[in-house]
Amino acid sequence: MEIVSDRSNEAGSRYARMASVVNGDTRPRRRNLIVARAPIVQESPTARFAPRGSIIFTGVVLRLESTGLVLRTRLDGEKWILVRRDTLFRDEGLQVESTSLPSGARVFVRAGRNLDGEVEAYEVDWGEILSPSGLR
Repeated sequence: MEIVSDRSNEAGSRYARMASVVNGDTRPRRRNLIVARAPIVQESPTARFAPRGSIIFTGVVLRLESTGLVLRTRLDGEKWILVRRDTLFRDEGLQVESTSLPSGARVFVRAGRNLDGEVEAYEVDWGEILSPSGLR
């Protein structure tokens, strides 16, 4: 017996879309496909409506190191910002590795102060901002 099912609107419930009787000898074997995917990073469920960080910086990246980055801001000059293990790096909205951040990039940094009073980045964004297309 082969059953193709789908989720229903009720939580935890499923329903059968198709049920069929299959002869095990004539049924083609399924091949196990190995698909290499990037690990899915789980963001905090509250990050969408209440993101961490009460400090916002914009500026140009002068240097990126494993522990932090040097950002040149318009008002404050050069700023050292710590990079955490869970700092999110986004290029045009897509999450990327920290090594993808080019030197000289204009960035938006959402940050906060740690217990030692140092500024640490929670999110670093750069890239083009897309404009909506014309009305249809």
